[in-house]
Amino acid sequence: MTKQEIAEMIAKYAITDNRDGRIKISNTKIVTDAIYKQIISVKPEILAYFADERAEYQRRRQTFEEICLPLPTKLNRRV
Repeated sequence: MTKQEIAEMIAKYAITDNRDGRIKISNTKIVTDAIYKQIISVKPEILAYFADERAEYQRRRQTFEEICLPLPTKLNRRV
């Protein structure tokens, strides 16, 4: 599956990462046995997608801190 298809599946079925190797499917009203088997078959790809998203978030957070934290604010401005 492509990254886009994984993202659509995550959004459609409200899949979340428990961060312990398991996933949670919150939108169970529309999940049939066939859909469940499809989700489970691509579970490693779903977990990899979540890991990529966390890594991207950490990269952006680090960039933000490198840029914004050295800027003077009212609290750390020298007078």
